[in-house]
Amino acid sequence: MAEHISDKPHAVPFERSLAGLVERVGADVDAWDRDFAFRLALTLAEVRGRLWIAPLEWLGLRDVTLTLQLDEVLSVVVTGHVPGIAGGLTWRFTESEMRDVEVEIRAEEQPFSLSICALDGSCRGRRARLLQRAGPIPEGQVVRLRARVSIDGEESYRVEGLGLAGSVVPGGLVLLDDTEGG
Repeated sequence: MAEHISDKPHAVPFERSLAGLVERVGADVDAWDRDFAFRLALTLAEVRGRLWIAPLEWLGLRDVTLTLQLDEVLSVVVTGHVPGIAGGLTWRFTESEMRDVEVEIRAEEQPFSLSICALDGSCRGRRARLLQRAGPIPEGQVVRLRARVSIDGEESYRVEGLGLAGSVVPGGLVLLDDTEGG
């Protein structure tokens, strides 16, 4: 029977683990906060074509999305599909499990598409005024934030207002405090 990383504790040398990659990206960062997670997503998006992740190869996943999900702690959610098999696969692991995920930034492009995202719901419910249109929601409208999102290095806010949903770049809105009307 083939041995897998999960068969023994910390089978991956730290410098080849996702945790090691995160530490290298964060080496010059004072605080590992929500902005750091978005910086990490941007860094990974820049090398996404060359990013090799062992479990993705083992599973044969294609059309992969790797999402850094921020709640109280950072977790990583990987989705994709295996060619020839109906449906999709979702794989989630926590910060502590990143130590056992082997990764490498290779010189050559990888043979599958990989999208890197970050999702931060901590702003959910905050109010903002649109400085530009957000999909079907007109400029000037007061909206509620749903999430801060980064997809392959492009950052935006998901918003809702007038019973509609849309996306807007960070400079396309101004956050309101609870005393501002709208």
